[in-house]
Parts: sequence; C-alpha cells; structure tokens
Amino acid sequence: EEVRSLLFAGTESPANTLCWSLKLLGEHPRWRGALSSSDLSEDNVEGFDVLSKVLCETMRLYPAGWAFERHTSEDATLGGEPIAKGTRIFVSPYLLHRNQKFWRNPEDFDPQRF
Repeated sequence: EEVRSLLFAGTESPANTLCWSLKLLGEHPRWRGALSSSDLSEDNVEGFDVLSKVLCETMRLYPAGWAFERHTSEDATLGGEPIAKGTRIFVSPYLLHRNQKFWRNPEDFDPQRF
C-alpha cells in the first residue's frame, strides 16, 4: 500500500503541477514570454529563476495535496478552541494559500512573489 502511494504521488503530483503551469502560462502571456526567453541551459543557473518562480506560484495556487490530515500529539488550542490529544485535524493548503491574511491578492497568478 505504501509503495503504491509513493508511486502514485511520484507521478500524479508532478503531472498535475505541469498541467496547471501550462494552463496558467496560457492565461498569462507576460510570464509565458519571460519563460520562453529564458536560457534554461545547465550553464546558466539564473535562467531557471523564472521557471522556479512560475512553478512555486503554480504550486501555491494549485498544491498537489489540496488537503491532508494530522492527529494532535497533545492537548492544544486552535483559534481559541480546545483540541484534545488525538483529535484528527484537516489542513487545506489550497485554502490557506488563498487567505488574504497571508497573501496579497491571493487569487492572482504572480510568480514575482517568489
């Protein structure tokens, strides 16, 4: 079961990120142009700066794991609410990455954030 999960995550996650990146680049010609004019040779590390920013912003908007769960290891408080040890907590990076408390214009595709 663990091996199947690793194999699935090792192919599905990068494939999804690539698809979302292509969609976002299709909608944002400025970034598509910046990426296509970048020198992505192994001799030019700076050329990967634009690619890295595009991929980071893509993963911010469309994280491979849109939600996951954790169990509290001890009693805690979250948002003023008591949480007992062993409680299952669901975390959604998808929602966190769209929260205006943490991101300016969170719905915008802006690789320059990175």
